[in-house]
Amino acid sequence: MPVYALFGGPVRDRLPLYWSHCGSYRLRNAAMMGVEPVRSLDDVVKLGKHVKDSGFKALKTNIFRFDLDPPSMHQPGFARGAGYPELNADRATLAAITDGLAAFRQGAGPDMGIHLDTNFNFKTEGYIKGRARLRAL
Repeated sequence: MPVYALFGGPVRDRLPLYWSHCGSYRLRNAAMMGVEPVRSLDDVVKLGKHVKDSGFKALKTNIFRFDLDPPSMHQPGFARGAGYPELNADRATLAAITDGLAAFRQGAGPDMGIHLDTNFNFKTEGYIKGRARLRAL
């Protein structure tokens, strides 16, 4: 018996999807995947356009740091890099978030839903400090 039958029948015949981890794997594994790499904000713009052209209505991405060599994802909550265990958002990280989301918006257009995965990146105190820093920008 289908699970939906246990709940009185289906409530929809279509399910909206979003592109998860958009660009994340292309940062380090593009060659293995056989896709264009993401190495700059211009690449993020191109990827946003590709997501839109592929028919997706939303995407979810991570925090990319193109100011580092090599470019990488911001993931201090996995005990990677400076700031652990404080997990506060500094100006460079906030700028990376702002620039990355703006690049996706430029490529994907005004109707694309854009979500930012901040899982394991900041603690509550870090969000509060980050919000204060963002207001000061």
